[in-house]
Amino acid sequence: MKIGIITDVHSNIIALNAVLNELEKIKVDKIICCGDIIGIGPNPEETVQQLMKNKDKLIAVRGNHEQYLLKGLPKNVHDDKRAMSLEEIDNHEWTHSKLSENSKNFIRQFKISNIIEI
Repeated sequence: MKIGIITDVHSNIIALNAVLNELEKIKVDKIICCGDIIGIGPNPEETVQQLMKNKDKLIAVRGNHEQYLLKGLPKNVHDDKRAMSLEEIDNHEWTHSKLSENSKNFIRQFKISNIIEI
């Protein structure tokens, strides 16, 4: 079994497409995503939709950016070491506003952690 591992896509559809094309070339059976599909980058909806097209191969967990969508924005980040800036808050709110209910429901399916046996 061939497994591809991705993480911290951060709404970068161009990078995601490039990686998915490479994983397709080598014919991976499963894609494990370690979180942070959304956040920071310019294409949150397109990024989630692209991963939805690969849902039969995908095993994903929530990153902190998915947690912000589902549980709300924290006052402090990185184990309470610093306050979230207004720019970060604006970026998260913008990202969340760009996601369809379909994409949000897809993200809701992800667990915080996942134990898989291969």
